[in-house]
Amino acid sequence: IRMTVQASDSFIFKRKKYVLIDVEIGKQIIDCADFHMPEHNPSFCTACWRGYTADYKVRGDKLFGIRFEWDSILHKDVKSDMQMMNFTGSCIIARTEGKNSWLNSDFLECYVNFDEAYELHFTEGTLDEVLDLGEAIVKAKEFKASEIYLSETTEPYVRGQHLEEIARMHLKYKYDYRTYRWRSRDSGDDM
Repeated sequence: IRMTVQASDSFIFKRKKYVLIDVEIGKQIIDCADFHMPEHNPSFCTACWRGYTADYKVRGDKLFGIRFEWDSILHKDVKSDMQMMNFTGSCIIARTEGKNSWLNSDFLECYVNFDEAYELHFTEGTLDEVLDLGEAIVKAKEFKASEIYLSETTEPYVRGQHLEEIARMHLKYKYDYRTYRWRSRDSGDDM
């Protein structure tokens, strides 16, 4: 089965733009504010089955967000006003420089392919913990340069499984095997 890579949400942290990789299992940031969307004709596509994207921003130590939905008649994004996000939980953000600045982030272990990554924890919308995930990125680069990884006899599944183990061993909080963009309320994964 082939699936379309899902549209990513962005995250501004320390004046840099990051990709939101994942949100702690059982949580959704977007649900922590009541976004009032202007009237529009929403539409869905295979690259954004949720029907929206979001931009999040840490100002000082507070979390804010804007929700975007595609208008099928105007052929443009319609956005909400910026809202304070009363989120309690953790998330993973990552960024890289150059032509790969928006890598695939549909799977948790994707963050080890970026140049910089953090695990952030918020309590009622206030940033209270920042964990640098740079060590995981270094270990993943070392593994990708190893004979095991480069060997033609190593199955792609084995490579991926090992990268996921590296990614998970450096995280403090719990995350699902599917990132938040693939989880739904109906499946019971996020509530």
